[in-house]
Amino acid sequence: MKRRSVGSGVSWETEFGYSRATRIGNRILVSGTTATGPDGPVAIGDPGEQTRYAIEKIRTAIESLGGTLEDVVRTRIHVKPGSDWEPVAQVHGEFFSAVRPACTLTYADLVGEEYLVEIEVEAVVGSAVEVGNPRRDALHPPGKRRRVYAVDVGSTLSGGFGWTRIDPDVEDATPAGNGSIANLCMRLVEDLNERRNVALGLEAPLFIPVPKGADDLSKGRANEGNRAWSARAGAPVTTLGLHQAAWILKAVAQQSKYTVRFSLDPSVWPPREGAAVLFCWEALVTGQAHAEKGDREGHLRDAATATLEFIKWEDRLGDLPDPVLAERPLSLIGAAALWSGLAEDGDLIRKPTVVLRPEKRFGGRIKNLPEE
Repeated sequence: MKRRSVGSGVSWETEFGYSRATRIGNRILVSGTTATGPDGPVAIGDPGEQTRYAIEKIRTAIESLGGTLEDVVRTRIHVKPGSDWEPVAQVHGEFFSAVRPACTLTYADLVGEEYLVEIEVEAVVGSAVEVGNPRRDALHPPGKRRRVYAVDVGSTLSGGFGWTRIDPDVEDATPAGNGSIANLCMRLVEDLNERRNVALGLEAPLFIPVPKGADDLSKGRANEGNRAWSARAGAPVTTLGLHQAAWILKAVAQQSKYTVRFSLDPSVWPPREGAAVLFCWEALVTGQAHAEKGDREGHLRDAATATLEFIKWEDRLGDLPDPVLAERPLSLIGAAALWSGLAEDGDLIRKPTVVLRPEKRFGGRIKNLPEE
């Protein structure tokens, strides 16, 4: 029986010789996990938020080994003496109220003055209750607050950049946005800090194929026609998209108060309980869907077209007709997420994204948000 292990990138794992989590058979054992980020302790002085951060790290480790939080069968929670245990228990309940694993909560002297809570977990892959069971469905409540953003990638120096957002929970909501990338980041961070889930689309190739055979190099992705992926504006837009995506994600990583769960997996949307989700996807706005030449709001219109297309498909992102695929995909958005520090799972660089291709142009009103 082979053993698989994953780390979370903290230096202690290498220095002291342990893994964040290890899987053997269908069991996943997760080491004691604290609120340690790339730059050290997170949410200092707040036991509830340290609990949230630790459980999100645990979630990432379990999912990278093929499990889910719904597979968790035991949690052990160690709280520093003198710290308030109730916020810890409440956050634990947010994640596990429908799973109900065995649980032990004790006071314990923890290593490091800033750490108020440490959590270890055991999961059994495949033990989650079946889909359709009310207990499991409680993990995926409908109508959780969310916003959909889309970016028309272009030069920020010459007015070629635009973005819009829309709130799916508001009836007849109007797309709104502007041409400021800094304002986009500010509003993304505001939403995530308010625990609002965000779907962020970029109109640029977010993954490219790296085929096995030399004869297939430069060929386009499956179901995207016969053109090379780098044809026409493909290469410069891809490069600019990577450049701007890295800047946006770095801003989010630096300015978010709480844990943000970055994902390219369509199964996370519509969002579930836990930390706010930042789900990234690709928009491909071409042909009749593209803004008309001379449209002064062209960049905003393309972004609005993309946001509305996402809302149309958000409940069926894993079942798109003729999805855009790639042999051995190299994820540019995954690389940007890793570079920014927003993600730690190295497998992201091999993950494709959802690609949405609207057929019709949005012709309605677009609200111009102030560039505060």
